[in-house]
Amino acid sequence: MRKILLRFRGAYAYVAVIEAASGEKAQPHVCRYREEGEVPLELFRLGYVASIDQWAYSFFKYSDKRYEPSVVASGSFLATPEQAFDCAAGVHIHG
Repeated sequence: MRKILLRFRGAYAYVAVIEAASGEKAQPHVCRYREEGEVPLELFRLGYVASIDQWAYSFFKYSDKRYEPSVVASGSFLATPEQAFDCAAGVHIHG
């Protein structure tokens, strides 16, 4: 992966990635904007629930292009941003 994209709308943070071109080795970095021609791979949405360490986790489903409330590996619908990324990336990127 080359970039981790963050965008915010209201109480939600949306997370997507831009994959590196084949053969390209890139150190991923976080940014808010994508360059022309880059196609983001949507991963998940976090909903703020009054705690910096606990967010409502919703997984992006490509079958209907919607965010679905989901559980992380701990079995909870609430997650840290790191837990949410590990869960969604495990399916979408490493799937």
